[in-house]
Amino acid sequence: RTAVTEFATPLRAELSRVATTAWGSMSMPTAPEAPSLTAAIARMPDPQPKSKVISNQLADLRTEIDTNAAYGRYAAAKAALEQALALAPSDLELIVKAFELARLQEDVESFTAWVGRAGHILAKRAPAIWQSIVREGRAWIPDHPVWKQFKDTSSEADDTSSEFEETRSYATGRKPG
Repeated sequence: RTAVTEFATPLRAELSRVATTAWGSMSMPTAPEAPSLTAAIARMPDPQPKSKVISNQLADLRTEIDTNAAYGRYAAAKAALEQALALAPSDLELIVKAFELARLQEDVESFTAWVGRAGHILAKRAPAIWQSIVREGRAWIPDHPVWKQFKDTSSEADDTSSEFEETRSYATGRKPG
């Protein structure tokens, strides 16, 4: 679970920063708990408006995904995720949940399939989140051929690296650096 925390926590922090920067002028409700990656994505406007029925179904499915994943019921979480993606295939929150679920299961095949399926979408719609996924994915499975299709930015300066280290140190109890 430590590897998962190290993977998801920087993504949540970066998404929160991106959402606040990109949509800072919008009035977004803030939760009293630490910002979650999926909650920050949920606050981002969806390019496709949904009916209230579909929105309610998606909210129920998101809850089902989170609950099942939290209790280690990954097959049920994956089934709910597939249903949600059928309703909203371009929903960034669901796409990121797919990456998180694959990482929780340590399912390299599923993770790399999502890299191929959604990498270019995330690179365009949420580049900071995508770079976090790439960075963490390369650390997890560095020699996988899927990375050949994406530019390696691991050696480039990243103005968010200190934020990630602070977040990671908070989550793991280790000091940055």
